[in-house]
Parts: sequence; structure tokens; C-alpha cells
Amino acid sequence: MSLALKYRPKTLKEVAGNQQTVKAIQAILNRDQKEIQHAFLLTGNSGCGKTTIARILAEQLGCVGRDYTEVDSGQFRGIDTIREVRNQMMYKP
Repeated sequence: MSLALKYRPKTLKEVAGNQQTVKAIQAILNRDQKEIQHAFLLTGNSGCGKTTIARILAEQLGCVGRDYTEVDSGQFRGIDTIREVRNQMMYKP
């Protein structure tokens, strides 16, 4: 296991930096479950913690397995990938 994965934060309290993002996500998680969005878009430079925060958020919302889709937009550059995303969009939240 790589060091980055071994020491990846498991909770929002463990996240270093990104305090505005962490506060915003905590505010969202404190809302009534019916008011929480069905999709979240995290953007930023490489290595800023987007995937880590997304995985923590998914866990906090109780998402497991096929309940959520993690999309690495850096990998989506061709027409075939666009078709795949469109096909997956037919599933309702």
C-alpha cells in the first residue's frame, strides 16, 4: 500500500487544508436528508484532495458499491467515454 493511500484521511476532521470546502460539506451533511443534492462536483489542482473528500462524503452519506459513481474527468477525453457517461446517466438517484 502506498504512503498516500495509507495516510489518506478517513474523516473530514482529518483533512488538512481545504477548510472552506470541509465547512461547506459539513453544513450540507447537517441538513435534512431530503435536502441533500444528488450530485457533487469537486474541482481543483491535482493533489488538492478532491478524491479524498469525495470518498469521505460518499461514506458520510451512506453510499456503498453502486450507490455512487466516482468520475475522474482527466480520463474522459474521447467519444467512447462520453457515451459511457451518458449511458450511466439514465439511472435515477
